[in-house]
Amino acid sequence: MNSRYEAQRAVLIKTREDVSAFNFEWQALQACACPAVQPLLSKNSEERTLTLHYYADAKDMLSFSYQHIDRFLELVPQLIRVIHHCHQQGWVHGDIKPSNVLYLEKSQRIVLIDFAAALPLGCDRNALSQWEMTPTFATSTSRNGVGRVSAGDDWNAVNVWLRQLMQHTLTVRQHGKISRILQWLKTRLETHSD
Repeated sequence: MNSRYEAQRAVLIKTREDVSAFNFEWQALQACACPAVQPLLSKNSEERTLTLHYYADAKDMLSFSYQHIDRFLELVPQLIRVIHHCHQQGWVHGDIKPSNVLYLEKSQRIVLIDFAAALPLGCDRNALSQWEMTPTFATSTSRNGVGRVSAGDDWNAVNVWLRQLMQHTLTVRQHGKISRILQWLKTRLETHSD
């Protein structure tokens, strides 16, 4: 997959080598379209390119420092809502991680980006010739390319992300808030286990 940014048009143009990966990403972006998902502006099936809106002023969550943890915790409900929205549309993002969540400071909202790893709920990974994921945030079935795609794949990634935060020095309030979210995620993971 190649990407290029065109500043004069504020777009990101992604080119996919694999036809099925191109189709999955395009279909997921169409199905999951909402204000919290990076807008798909156009597609070119012949060249297998997707033109997406580029947020020049956005910060990805990876750039958030641990001094901004309170702000991040205020944004977690938005993240949960957009992931749930995608699941309701029949899609798993497949690569939830800090660099795939943008923060738009002016509007105080997040945008989920990079649907390159998106797969339909229930898709049999054994039937795929290739798939994408980030090992740190992926379930073992996703890393090994086995089993069926489930909502638990995304919830596991959020769980890993929040557990990483727990490794840092937190206030009692921050710790309590993350613990409550983790408890909620535990029920999601039990419901959608591999």
